Order: sequence, then structure tokens, then C-alpha cells
Amino acid sequence: MQCPCMASEIKRKDTMQLA
Repeated sequence: MQCPCMASEIKRKDTMQLA
């Protein structure tokens, strides 16, 4: 991961899958 922004996006995708 180059910057924390990417990690945030991945976490968002995880939340979307859970929703």
C-alpha cells in the first residue's frame, strides 16, 4: 500500500459487502 487512502478504500469495500 502506497498511502493510507488505499487502506481506507479497502475497508469501505468490506463494509459494503457486509451491508
